[in-house]
Amino acid sequence: MNRPSQPPSTAIGPRLSEKLVGVSFLSACCIVMLHAYQNSMVEAGGATAWLALLAGWTLPTFGVPIFFVISGYLLAVKSGCGTAPGWYGKGVKKRVRTLLVPYLLWCTLFAVTVIPFTVLGNHLAGRPPTSNTCLREPLASAWNLVLVYGGDLRYAPANGPMWYVRELFLLVLAAPVFMKIASSRFWGAVYLLAAGTAFFLHDWMPRSCWQLFETGLSLRGFLFFPLGLYLARHPVPRDGIGRLRAALPAVWLAACVGYVFLRLHGGEDCMTAKILLSKATNVLGVGAVWVLYDFLPGAGRLARLPVAKDSFFVYAAHMGVMFTLMCDRSQQLLTTRLHVPAAGIFLLRIAVPLGVSLALAEGTKRWLPRMYALLTGGR
Repeated sequence: MNRPSQPPSTAIGPRLSEKLVGVSFLSACCIVMLHAYQNSMVEAGGATAWLALLAGWTLPTFGVPIFFVISGYLLAVKSGCGTAPGWYGKGVKKRVRTLLVPYLLWCTLFAVTVIPFTVLGNHLAGRPPTSNTCLREPLASAWNLVLVYGGDLRYAPANGPMWYVRELFLLVLAAPVFMKIASSRFWGAVYLLAAGTAFFLHDWMPRSCWQLFETGLSLRGFLFFPLGLYLARHPVPRDGIGRLRAALPAVWLAACVGYVFLRLHGGEDCMTAKILLSKATNVLGVGAVWVLYDFLPGAGRLARLPVAKDSFFVYAAHMGVMFTLMCDRSQQLLTTRLHVPAAGIFLLRIAVPLGVSLALAEGTKRWLPRMYALLTGGR
């Protein structure tokens, strides 16, 4: 039972490759939706509250977990599940180019563009200069440089979404350990059960540990990245889970709706159920979206769109665009001068960062191809 199984083929067929591109692009768009959410939209009540919680807080939570799964799966497949000669050195060297260099560049770009804009806005509004930033006073300090580049694992870097890239690089460094565990069907399953339990119990951890395991050494990474390794080593037979596969999207949607209902109408008595349902939507969403991609008519064409390969650029750029173009001042003007309702603000917080990020990606790809290659790690 504990004997390692034979590694699968290292080939990735064109159909699977196309699906990975399409799912990654969909996930990047959903992460924009996730960051568009604001608690003030829920306070508006009614349909706006349902829209914001469902489309901005619950449904898109599969985005980062599925990125971890795909990254783990690709690393395992391309390394022969850790059996290819020299796979670790080659893998780390490649991730320096595809993860570490883009990480440093995007953090730097954020630091020299968005942060000065935010500090100036704070000054004009009479707020402390470090408001809405990762910085601490005094502004000109070595510690702020550490914070900008995510050197303190308790906090996300200045460009918040880049915590995922930071953690993915750390997980790749530890990949031999995960590969060894995943080589055994039994012990790999035991590890995933333990990591899944820790993931579900995360919200009950002491506050001092909670932040570290949120975006520093995120429990999402320690669950979903090894899950990708495990699935590459021990593929799930497509025919073996026919009914479960068909039911998974419906179960996921039911869990999402149930969470929103409890969040809006359940009160504090349902706190445990809300937390557990919220975690469940993460796990169920990964499988459901993977399955739905095959079920939805025309989904395969998504990967063939010119912008479909801009997933990483959108993920890295959208927060800076959102901070500058959809800042509090912009939203206040939209609300008071143009009388845009809360639901409209929510949709604009999705459409503007997504549209501008895609336009920047395509423009950079066309006119500054070398810069695009550096910013995306050659993707």
